[in-house]
Amino acid sequence: MLLNDAKQSLPKQAPLLVPCPTTQELIPTSIDTDVRSLKKAWHSKIEVACPHCGGAHTYKVRDAFTNAAISSERLRGPYPTPA
Repeated sequence: MLLNDAKQSLPKQAPLLVPCPTTQELIPTSIDTDVRSLKKAWHSKIEVACPHCGGAHTYKVRDAFTNAAISSERLRGPYPTPA
């Protein structure tokens, strides 16, 4: 298999989700959660138009990702530690 073929067959990552500060409902962003996209946008601020409250919200990508990771852990539980 050629390297280019492998890249083309990789599944698209889900977008980074941020909460609306008013409704707490999740808003998808234009930032994918793959390593390359996150690395490129890590120090950026993004403004997201909110479909829930109609406002515009500003987030730091690194804070949004960290908060999403913490929230996901609360929902699924911590990763098991190796024995």
